[in-house]
Amino acid sequence: MENFHINSFIFDEPYEYSGLKLYPIRLRDYLLFINAIDCLLIDKNSIPDAKIISMSYMEYLLLSSNEENSNIEKLFALLSICLKIDFKEIKVIENENKKLILSLSGIEINSDDFENIKRIILEQNSIEVPDYTIQKEIRDRIEEGKRMSSKSGAKMASFEDQIVSLSVASGIPIEQVYDMTYRKFIKSISRMDLLIHYKIYLQSSLSGLVSFKNNDFIKHWLTKIKDNGDDNGLLELDAVKDKINFNDKK
Repeated sequence: MENFHINSFIFDEPYEYSGLKLYPIRLRDYLLFINAIDCLLIDKNSIPDAKIISMSYMEYLLLSSNEENSNIEKLFALLSICLKIDFKEIKVIENENKKLILSLSGIEINSDDFENIKRIILEQNSIEVPDYTIQKEIRDRIEEGKRMSSKSGAKMASFEDQIVSLSVASGIPIEQVYDMTYRKFIKSISRMDLLIHYKIYLQSSLSGLVSFKNNDFIKHWLTKIKDNGDDNGLLELDAVKDKINFNDKK
């Protein structure tokens, strides 16, 4: 598959693929989206079943729903939101080879197409994909470490409070924030955070009350931010202390 059209991501336009239009998620639909997106993040190859491992991802989703999970229901909800189509337009059918495929508004989607659609949805909405090249046991330990670390510090504001915070800090009317894409929303939050800290550090440096041991410590607020959120250009408080010399004001 060719690289995504960068314009569709930058300007929040629908991405066209195989006669379908995939739309970036708006905040109004985010809660529905986030409750369904985990169906695209399953590490099916870690399941100790040769039959499952040999399946395509689409086949696994279509065949694995049972009383313990709702993969197919989540998939239908996700496709309905991202394609802006009714549930009735999503069907599971058999092709001429008796293989299960999806029919989306009458357009037949095979396993290869599904992989591309899956990738578009994840990239279009800035959803971080686990690194499946790392053993599942190690990934689980890393995630547990992240959870334990988050418990030791301040909790992130709720989704609603993040929306309010962006509106208050930026002056954007809250109704306009509701209509932002999730991709732009998280970028705006990260950039706002970086701008605030940049102003604090710069003002502190210029005041003469503090100096930074490393002149490169103060990152400009337009510094590149990694999309996966691992590096938001900021440091924890203890790390900040290590970079600062407090000067006595004579």
